[in-house]
Amino acid sequence: MRTYGISWTDDRDDQLVALKLRGLTVNAIAAEMGLSRNAVTGRIHRLRERGDPRLPAAGPAIMDTRRRKKSAPIARPVTIADHVAEAMSRGASSFVSAAFGVCTPAEAKAAWQTILDRYGWQAA
Repeated sequence: MRTYGISWTDDRDDQLVALKLRGLTVNAIAAEMGLSRNAVTGRIHRLRERGDPRLPAAGPAIMDTRRRKKSAPIARPVTIADHVAEAMSRGASSFVSAAFGVCTPAEAKAAWQTILDRYGWQAA
């Protein structure tokens, strides 16, 4: 069987672990040891698979923030009562004038009850 790349010795493993524990990145370790980044990454992975106690388990991958999709803020559901209450707060002369054109009489009655319950307004 033909082997490719370098042969890992105990001394090279010790050097790799020491550099990793010092907090060096994989790229920095590769440059320090004269190896490729993939060789260092693969060896760290194989040492962890074997259960080498010197290397802690890998943490979660850090997502590149430039690639993260921003989700739209969740809007509060707007009800008829919200529309009517907003119109009343902007100076509508009465509930009826605020509700006119926004809802049916049955919806207006339910909206009025919601406004009373939610905002604590008193019936006039």
